[in-house]
Amino acid sequence: MMIGIDIGGTKIAAISLSSEGNNLKTISTFVPKNYDQFLRELITIVEQLRKKTGIKEKGIGISLAGNINPNGSIKRAINLPWLTCKPLKSDIKKLLHQEHIYIANDANCFTASEAYDGAAAGSNVVFGVILGTGVGGGLSINNRLITGINSLSGEWGHIPFPQWKNTILPKIKCTCGEYGCIETFLSGRGLQKIYESLSGNLIDVPQIIEEYSSGEIIAKSALDTYHQRLAEALAMVVKLFDPDIIVLGGGLSQINSIYNNVPKKIQVLLAIDNLNTQIVKAKHGPASGVRGAARLIQTN
Repeated sequence: MMIGIDIGGTKIAAISLSSEGNNLKTISTFVPKNYDQFLRELITIVEQLRKKTGIKEKGIGISLAGNINPNGSIKRAINLPWLTCKPLKSDIKKLLHQEHIYIANDANCFTASEAYDGAAAGSNVVFGVILGTGVGGGLSINNRLITGINSLSGEWGHIPFPQWKNTILPKIKCTCGEYGCIETFLSGRGLQKIYESLSGNLIDVPQIIEEYSSGEIIAKSALDTYHQRLAEALAMVVKLFDPDIIVLGGGLSQINSIYNNVPKKIQVLLAIDNLNTQIVKAKHGPASGVRGAARLIQTN
C-alpha cells in the first residue's frame, strides 16, 4: 500500500493505493490553521488509512503548491505561508515512524500520476501542465520525475514570456512577485484579463467559454489570443524537451478548443511539417494530484 496526501489551500485529500493503482480508501478534511495542528491532522489521516486497510504503507507521498527544498523542507508554500521554511519531511518521519517520505509540488505529482497510469502511460518523455488558478509544469522521463539539482525542473509557469514587455495584453503581477511570467497570461485570471482588455468587462472563465461556444465575437477573440499564447509557451517546451506527450490538467484544460487549435499553432511556430508530440487532457482529472503523491513512492 502507498499513501498519497494532497494539500490544497483549504482542503487535504488523502488516498491509499495498491501497487496496481487500485483505490483502497480516500479521506478528505480541511486544512488546519497552523503548523502544529497540521502535523497532528496528518498523523490522524495516516492512522485512519492504516486502520481502514489493515496494511502498513510502503511510504507516504505529499503534494502541495510551492517550492520544495532538496532536503524536504518547504522553501515557499503559496497557499499556506505558515508552512514556509518548516522541516516537513523530517518532522513527518519522526512522528509517523516512516523513513520513506517524499514531497513534491502539485505539478510534479500531477505529472507522475499521468505518466504512470494516466493519459501518458507508456510514453517515455512526458511534460505535465496545470492550467488553473496558477500555472505549473513537471517533467517525467521513463516514469521518473526529473526535479533537477535545484528542485526547479519543470517550473515552466514562472519563465518570462518572450518579449512580454512589448505585448498589448494586460501586465499582471505574478504570485511569485514578478511580471511577465507565463502564469500571468495562461492562468484563469490571465484569460479573464485578456477578455477584459477586449470588452471592458471582467467576467468569470466559465462565462467566457459559454460565450465562445455560442460564437460571441469578443469571447472568440479572447480564446484565439489564449490559444496563441499557450502555443507559444508550449513551443518552448517542445524545443527544450521534445516530449512524446504533453498532458494538460487544471480547470482550463477543460477548454476543448485547445486540443484542436494549439497543436496546429505550435507546428507553425516551430516551422515543422508534423508535430508528433501529442497534447491531451488528463485521465485522472482532479484526482491526479493525490494519486501522483502516492506514486512518488514508486518513482523515487
